[in-house]
Amino acid sequence: MSTCSSNNKIKPNMVIAAPSFVWPTTVRENCYQLQDLVQEVGIILFETQACLKYTENDLSLDLASLDLSYHIHLPLDLPWSFGVPIVMEAVKKLVDKTAYLSPRGYVLHPPPQREQFLSFCQIWQDLGLSPKQLFLENIEGNDLYYLWPDLLETECKVCLDLGHILAFSQEHIMSYRHLWDKITMLHIYGDLYGHRHSSLSLLSEQGKSLLNSALTSIQQETVIVLEVFTPKDLQESLDIFSTWISKWISG
Repeated sequence: MSTCSSNNKIKPNMVIAAPSFVWPTTVRENCYQLQDLVQEVGIILFETQACLKYTENDLSLDLASLDLSYHIHLPLDLPWSFGVPIVMEAVKKLVDKTAYLSPRGYVLHPPPQREQFLSFCQIWQDLGLSPKQLFLENIEGNDLYYLWPDLLETECKVCLDLGHILAFSQEHIMSYRHLWDKITMLHIYGDLYGHRHSSLSLLSEQGKSLLNSALTSIQQETVIVLEVFTPKDLQESLDIFSTWISKWISG
């Protein structure tokens, strides 16, 4: 498989992460499997109500003793239509439920309205939570453009999903002012067959070029999340990513 041109500015001290849903079992079992493969696990809280009901079987206290760091991906179905206070009530419960893991931050799919984000951010800080730990992700239908001036005025960070850039024609994000000062996390995966979170073996040439560009621009210790959801795709992606990085750094 060919790779894009090498670049010796790539940072060698990235943090490699995977999601907590690679094997079709509990968060706990996934973390135990992942501890020998990656440095960090993104605890994926897909659905608000289901995750609020997580028990010790899912989020066991022994996870804090594993040789892993963690971040939390907040639910995809937060009830924004019911108002920000209702959303924050659920988010605060999930933050409290996972606090024992000392997560580095929380990935948030942004709300549909700018005013909702501003309100969310204010309540977040009023609860004593750091805006530096709130990572806004570019998603389908929301490239963060309408939030960008506000993001620059806050200490909130960005989780840049390269797959979303490719799938939803969001390449213009790469020209946002002070973009790389804001990015603290990258989501990467293959894109040849649409937005399927495939192995990096299916990353297009455009995707490789985008990834290389991102890796030359990120800050030190940015978290690189291989956002794939099967053991085969994860192992394959880890091997491929390691090969590419070796070539791009030494090239």
